[in-house]
Amino acid sequence: MVLRLVGFEALSRCLIELGVPHSAAEVHGLITGLLAAGARISSKEGRAAVSEWLGLEVVVTASHAELLEEVFEQVAAGLQDPELNFKLLLPDEEASIALRTQSLGEWCGGFLAGFGLAGRYQNSDLSDDLRELLADLSHIANLDEDVPDDEENESDLVEIFEYVRLSALMVFAECSSTSLH
Repeated sequence: MVLRLVGFEALSRCLIELGVPHSAAEVHGLITGLLAAGARISSKEGRAAVSEWLGLEVVVTASHAELLEEVFEQVAAGLQDPELNFKLLLPDEEASIALRTQSLGEWCGGFLAGFGLAGRYQNSDLSDDLRELLADLSHIANLDEDVPDDEENESDLVEIFEYVRLSALMVFAECSSTSLH
């Protein structure tokens, strides 16, 4: 089966059509956090969990459901990729640094929500490194600075993106080795 890659704009359109007040970055982070925490659920169950978290009281059409399930499968495949090619779903580099920084914060907030949704925050067996990493993601989620477009900020943002991407993979590696059930 060939997995269709869902892009940032496609997920954004889907969420706007559904009337969801959350960004594509936040929803992608939520799905990633849920799966990285070791949740063992199908894409259909994952879509249902995401829909519940989003508070969707609208009828999700078949095409919207399919897209959300594809995002779920895309995240799962990325986290399990032995080549570590997992990608954060964020605006492309043509977007302003301020927008990309805001989206990264939303992604981190979603990740932490998904991690919590999986019930991992109450789990006392998290390593100190993992706790520190989650604290870092919390700090990034709470950034509210307007970052100007310049070369130094671009370089810093690329480093932070990579740190967050690798953090998600590290959370997945630690949490997937332990069972939630």
